[in-house]
Amino acid sequence: MILLFRIHLFFTNHLLSPNPKLNKAIHSTTLSLKELSECVAHLLSPEGKFYVLLPLHEATVFEESLYGLTLFLQHRLEIRDKSEGKIIRVIDCYRRIPAIVSNESLTIKNSEGLYTTEFSDLLRPYYLFL
Repeated sequence: MILLFRIHLFFTNHLLSPNPKLNKAIHSTTLSLKELSECVAHLLSPEGKFYVLLPLHEATVFEESLYGLTLFLQHRLEIRDKSEGKIIRVIDCYRRIPAIVSNESLTIKNSEGLYTTEFSDLLRPYYLFL
């Protein structure tokens, strides 16, 4: 059995919007990273994989919340807006098997401000404008 979860959980301790629906979508006001880690540890099958997209700081907090829960980082995709920019998001993959972490990076826009081929190829199935 495969369980798929779509969880929007980006920001903790950030300024909330006046829009409650937006807050629920992008802030961790209803599900903490610790609660998420405990749910994943409980539900993930021995051969399962769990992917999470978070800002870098929240990804670090999430990884720390997994200590002792037998979930291990397998792969990290670091996402930058521009090649010289800082990391704005990471996509992490966790499994129950310890491994040497593999790292990749993805740049959203090139020096001319156009979407990179790698970014366009990755998101083409999800966006009409690419």
